[in-house]
Amino acid sequence: MSNKIPPVVLMAVCASVVAIHSIIVSAGDLNPPPGPIQPTGVTLINQQTVTGFPIIINQPGSYRLTSDIIGVSGADGIQISADGVSLDLNGFSIIGVAGAANGVRVSAIVNALTITNGSVRAWPDSAISATSAAGAILKNLRVSNNGSDGLRAGRSAVCTDCAALDNGSNGFNFGFNATIRGCSSNNNGAHGFQTGNGASLLNCSARDNTQRGVSAGIATIITTCSAYSNDTDGFSLGSGSLIANCVAAVNGANGILVTTDCRVKDNNAWSNGAITDDGAGVRTTGADNRIEANAVTDNDIGVATGQATNLVIRNSMSGNPTQASPAIGDSISFTINGSSTTFPHSNFQF
Repeated sequence: MSNKIPPVVLMAVCASVVAIHSIIVSAGDLNPPPGPIQPTGVTLINQQTVTGFPIIINQPGSYRLTSDIIGVSGADGIQISADGVSLDLNGFSIIGVAGAANGVRVSAIVNALTITNGSVRAWPDSAISATSAAGAILKNLRVSNNGSDGLRAGRSAVCTDCAALDNGSNGFNFGFNATIRGCSSNNNGAHGFQTGNGASLLNCSARDNTQRGVSAGIATIITTCSAYSNDTDGFSLGSGSLIANCVAAVNGANGILVTTDCRVKDNNAWSNGAITDDGAGVRTTGADNRIEANAVTDNDIGVATGQATNLVIRNSMSGNPTQASPAIGDSISFTINGSSTTFPHSNFQF
């Protein structure tokens, strides 16, 4: 029998080898260059590659810090002037110096801005100034020791899991229709939180701020928040607002201050009036408010109403030198020491 491979079979084997070789070559280099794998589509920013300040972001896209950024006198740290910018601080800090301006400043009217995950501190002006940004998303940021506001944002901003500490003015200063969740504001030189109309605050805390803990506009909703040891009012809300399930304690003036057409329900207001001598647990300056089911204890005044036609029901008041200070025409009925009453919605004094 012959050991020669027929020509047809030999040609088929060679063709297969060539095909396999082609597949292997097209798979690319199996030994990539050394160093970390860099994300695609992300512009990296670090101190070593900065050629001058401010760092300008004028194109949409994703940007990420890979080191701390330390500014210079006379300039912002980063300026943003484009729609669709996502700036990830990546756990790093943007740090100011004497004579500098803002840490991050939005210098044009922009949409779809996101800033996340890091610290902005020690800027003579604000940490982040984004008043011209609509619908900005701010998340997981710590802003501290800045000369003016910690976080400034324009209309319809959404802010979650942020902390503002030791800033020269407001911790948070937001425009109308803001949503703020899970944020804290401590020891700032003005209000802890200042918002425009139509804001919503959930699970936030304000402590030891020089002015109000929360100063909000009309039609605001505040739930499960705390205002403790602020120099003036704990919470101040504009007309048509709702505050529920909050704690206002040891504030310099009033625990909760509302104007007209508000609902104040199921809050705990105690030991307010720490600086003034007429701080109320709950105070209204206008009419048509519903003050219901609050625990109001150890304030200068329990509940004070500024005009007639407020509904004050089912509140419990104890330890206030003046339990209630109703406006002329408002009537506040009490059940003394838990005695029986024929009116099921009476306020309780004990």
